Amino acid sequence: MSEIMEKETYTMKELSELLGINYRTAYRYCTKGEIPSKKILGKWIIPKKAIDKFLKGELFETPKS
Repeated sequence: MSEIMEKETYTMKELSELLGINYRTAYRYCTKGEIPSKKILGKWIIPKKAIDKFLKGELFETPKS
């Protein structure tokens, strides 16, 4: 797990393991914009800065439709 902490970006699986939550919960956070992320070539990429802000309780503005 320590190798994950040193990365700049994470996969959805790594995010769920890092936060200790279910994969579907991590997916929901990302798709709703609670943790900013991008899907690139079929894989979710989550920046470390986004996870840090989420853990600090800093809220992201969700896109308005």
